[in-house]
Amino acid sequence: MPLGSTTNTPLLEIKELSKKFGGIVVLEGLSLSLSSQELRCIIGPNGCGKTTLFNVATGALPPDGGSVYIKGEEVTGLPSHEIARRGIVRKFQVPGIYKDLSVVENLEVPLNASASRSAWKILTAKPRHSRMLELLDICGLSSKATVLAGSLSHGEKQWLEIAMLLASDAELILLDEPTAGMSILETEKTAELINRLRHQFNKTVLVIEHDMFFVRLLNCPVMVMMNGSILRVGPYDEIRKDPKVIEAYLGRAG
Repeated sequence: MPLGSTTNTPLLEIKELSKKFGGIVVLEGLSLSLSSQELRCIIGPNGCGKTTLFNVATGALPPDGGSVYIKGEEVTGLPSHEIARRGIVRKFQVPGIYKDLSVVENLEVPLNASASRSAWKILTAKPRHSRMLELLDICGLSSKATVLAGSLSHGEKQWLEIAMLLASDAELILLDEPTAGMSILETEKTAELINRLRHQFNKTVLVIEHDMFFVRLLNCPVMVMMNGSILRVGPYDEIRKDPKVIEAYLGRAG
């Protein structure tokens, strides 16, 4: 399928993805499709393949079978930097910030990188002041612009990294357990932030999460993973009442 061949082409499409580690099957015939500006959440028990799915989709791991497409262009097996150039960025569970740099300096890195691929220009370019102020507001750190990122609270570090992803101008943002270790208030603010990414900045967001309180706050379609494949897809209120989901995951989690 040629790139951009139809307005209905999904932003991300995964077909029959499989991955094994030795004799252990981690992904088995997994398929999913995400349209532009869509928000979805993936839940499932530890070991069901959620993070491996992100690893394969972003090029960190090669699949053993199946295909990955971005805007209709196959990117299966491409290295991570090539997939990132096509508009996919990822947040890991542990915040990937520069602790010895200030909040502003952390944001300058992706802002300058998105403006040019020249290493010299990345180091010397000055991002637009208005864009910087916008990103500081998004992550709720306007009052801590000159503070070292390493001194931020856990939640603030997570928000800073999400703002850094937004600064890259990628269309699809993958978030791996963004509320792990957060307080209830921080979790609520994170849900607000993610919904802003979609509605205010027209981003497509795919989230891996265990916290069902957070999943409910996102108010988006939920995909339940079990044994390397998708068990069920639907609204939160339907998913949490599904007998198969309760038996396979929620019953054990609760």
